[in-house]
Amino acid sequence: MADKEVVVGKTVDGRLLVFFEQSGTSSYSSGGFDITIGSLKEIETVVYVGNNYGYRTEAAEAQERISNNKFTLPVHYYGYACPSAPACVTGWEVSSGTDLSHVTFYGLVIGI
Repeated sequence: MADKEVVVGKTVDGRLLVFFEQSGTSSYSSGGFDITIGSLKEIETVVYVGNNYGYRTEAAEAQERISNNKFTLPVHYYGYACPSAPACVTGWEVSSGTDLSHVTFYGLVIGI
């Protein structure tokens, strides 16, 4: 479960809006790490994800990786390779094994 979870509200149709905080993993695995929201049986939408260290995290990427009450959060470095690169890129994934335990990830999810 996330280190901290607070139900901050309900939608008009009764779904819960949950704020969470989660410390990063001590050894990042390619593809991301799982965040479980114990306050929910099922996450329907990842509204926002961020962190306190400047890594790039995207709700849209997490949204694609929902399974019941957990989602996988990919973490990227910010970086820009343009215009000399064949295509512009806006970051690359953190290397496997990177220690992210000093980073707090936080966000909002909606679910039941």
